Amino acid sequence: LGPRDIPTSVSNGAAAAAQILSRISQGQIAMEPYRATVDTARCSGCRICNDLCPFSAISFDEGAMVTNIDPKLCQGCGVCVAACPARAIAGSGFSHEQIIAQIDGLLMDAFKVPGGSVIEAAGVTA
Repeated sequence: LGPRDIPTSVSNGAAAAAQILSRISQGQIAMEPYRATVDTARCSGCRICNDLCPFSAISFDEGAMVTNIDPKLCQGCGVCVAACPARAIAGSGFSHEQIIAQIDGLLMDAFKVPGGSVIEAAGVTA
């Protein structure tokens, strides 16, 4: 869109502030129910997920040496779920097995594979 002149910038800023103010004045904000959670018993403390979250919802507890996810910031995108090598992070409402089954189904359609599992045929462990 390119650079804007000062009056346009001020007008856009005021409109954005008014939008946020209207949401704050409602007192509640509707959010998606999907969130990621960490199984602290499985978390190895590798920190692979820590810098991947586009919403800055992930922090690391130095004392317990585990990752924490702030449910108020988490938008349920699943980036951390996919990145966790220990499978310690799960998306609420979606198990690892369900996600693998969905991927497998998409691959079967894309490659026109009759029956069986494309993922297993490729030798990938889920």
